[in-house]
Amino acid sequence: MQVNPSVFSSGSMTSPATYVPVTTRFDSDILLAAETYLRNPILANKLTERVYDLLLTDLQSQQERLNNYRRTRI
Repeated sequence: MQVNPSVFSSGSMTSPATYVPVTTRFDSDILLAAETYLRNPILANKLTERVYDLLLTDLQSQQERLNNYRRTRI
């Protein structure tokens, strides 16, 4: 996703209120892929399983970091 620098007021790139995404041709590619996956139940199932696996991995990583942080603080 590209950002148009002229949409940021007073040069601040840190304010999320001034962020405006610029549509690219990749957006249409993403929409086409999403439509393909959503219309095919097998692909949709594989996608949801993969997202679930990634979420579990992320949660485990967060728990490990939290446990490591707690050990170093005590």
